[in-house]
Amino acid sequence: MGRPGSRWAVFGALVVLCSLAVTGRRLWVWATYPRKAIAVAEALGHVSILQKPPLVDESGNWAALVRTTERGIEIAVVDLRDGRSRSLAETPDGRYHANLTQLLGWRSNGPELAYCIGGLMEVWNADRGRVRTMNPGGKPVGMQWMEGRGWLCVTSDGRLQQHSFEPGAGRGGQEWLLPVHAGEVRAFRVIGPDRIAWADRTSVWEGDLGTGRWQAVWRDDRGQITALDHDPVRDWYLVTYSYRTNRMTVSQLVAVRGSRASGGAQSRVLVDEESVLDGCWLQGSEGWAYRSVRNNRPRAVVHTGWWGGTTRVLEMEAVYGLCAAQGGRVLFLHGSLSNEPPGLWRYEAATDRLTCVWWPLEPGVNLPALQPVLAGRAPRGAGHWASFDLLPPAGYQRGRKYPLVIGLGAYEWTPIAHAVSAQALAQAGAYVVLVKYRWDQSRIETVYDHTNHVLAVERLMREHPSVDVDRVYLFGFSAGTAVVSTLAEMYPARYRGIMLFNPVAFPGPRAGLTRRVLATYGEEEGLGTQLQRQQVAFCRAGVPLEWYVHPHGGHVIRARASLRERALWTLDFVFGR
Repeated sequence: MGRPGSRWAVFGALVVLCSLAVTGRRLWVWATYPRKAIAVAEALGHVSILQKPPLVDESGNWAALVRTTERGIEIAVVDLRDGRSRSLAETPDGRYHANLTQLLGWRSNGPELAYCIGGLMEVWNADRGRVRTMNPGGKPVGMQWMEGRGWLCVTSDGRLQQHSFEPGAGRGGQEWLLPVHAGEVRAFRVIGPDRIAWADRTSVWEGDLGTGRWQAVWRDDRGQITALDHDPVRDWYLVTYSYRTNRMTVSQLVAVRGSRASGGAQSRVLVDEESVLDGCWLQGSEGWAYRSVRNNRPRAVVHTGWWGGTTRVLEMEAVYGLCAAQGGRVLFLHGSLSNEPPGLWRYEAATDRLTCVWWPLEPGVNLPALQPVLAGRAPRGAGHWASFDLLPPAGYQRGRKYPLVIGLGAYEWTPIAHAVSAQALAQAGAYVVLVKYRWDQSRIETVYDHTNHVLAVERLMREHPSVDVDRVYLFGFSAGTAVVSTLAEMYPARYRGIMLFNPVAFPGPRAGLTRRVLATYGEEEGLGTQLQRQQVAFCRAGVPLEWYVHPHGGHVIRARASLRERALWTLDFVFGR
């Protein structure tokens, strides 16, 4: 029989081994970062991230969401009066396709929702549950309720189908082929009894289902329509339109008079900026709200009148979507007030009141204190600048050196929450820099041009006296791994480690390239064999490569558990010993 002390030592070792096995942490890592960093990663890994703008019904009582779950994406409805939610359908993260998942429309006189997931169209009723599942035979663009006809669904190729889901009723059956002037159908609205409207790339159309007559009420061939709203009271459209000049892209919010509206000009430009994203009517087209981009952040602007009305820029950090309810008296916004995860907010224009009606964190999970996000620019030369987001290390002390972690992307929460890993690393004590640049992946030269942006920001940060220049790390996602690999090959031994998330490129293995390499990928990508070969090649060159797989994940990681895993793996990689 051994000594009591030895038995406790063995028991303690078993507890450690079991804990490490459960949490997925590496046994050989000696963590040198505070426990609070893990708490931040764990908490933010329980945030539901919306993948599409939320859709609120006309009463303002129900919201439909496409949001992340532990290992996938689900469509859910939330009763905004009591906060209770119901999951309608879910798909694994690696099998989620953004273009096949849509919130199509709410019924006008009751809590009934039409949506599409995985290419199948479904209708859910609050009282009867899921009413019908069908294959629309094309890509649904919109589905709206029309009294006397039931649900009307239009596909991108202009096919309009009538559906009835009342108990004992058949599918319906009438179909129409809508004229499309350019491209495909991009928006669809029911605007009155037997009256519909839709937009293609350059035109706004109206149609009468009773007579089968269609007409274009507005057309502009210079560019393309990106969003459409309609006010049934005054019969005015709100068109978001953009076109390209020799110097820039111009975006406009245009009011277009419907065929039954009272006299006046056919159209009027309400907003003329570089970056209008979308808009909606407020208060019976007496006012309007729209989103535009300022300082690389989408903001919301509310205009209360046609002729010199008050303009309010809502004091929100970012707004990712908006829609109106209750005849335009209430505006709902998907956004955040600061650097926290975005929720759903209710804004009443008459009283200028803004309240949160849905919060993305799971019940019982508290939002930890987050590091501030600073916007910066680094000179690139020839009058060009590289923009970046900067998160300073938590507990900063003058005279102390901190590692620098440079990533390709931006501080964002939706649709992909890169903010989770960024906040965890900053909380652990690193400078985290996210270099902004939107490249065209069809042109490889624009991808590699991003190396100049990264180098410009890196040069600026290396000059800071608190940056430990011997502990600089790089990471990239997807096509960004080509940039990281190129920089590692151009400057061997310059970076202490590189992180390749869902990689499409690897640097050539050679001695002295870098100290360590981390790679992660989604299970559905099937990169295991390739990573094994890369691991052998790097080890032969004297560079350890470790890799991990996200269960049920795809090339783009969205699920909560996967984002949590990635944050913990990066913490171990940068701060582990």
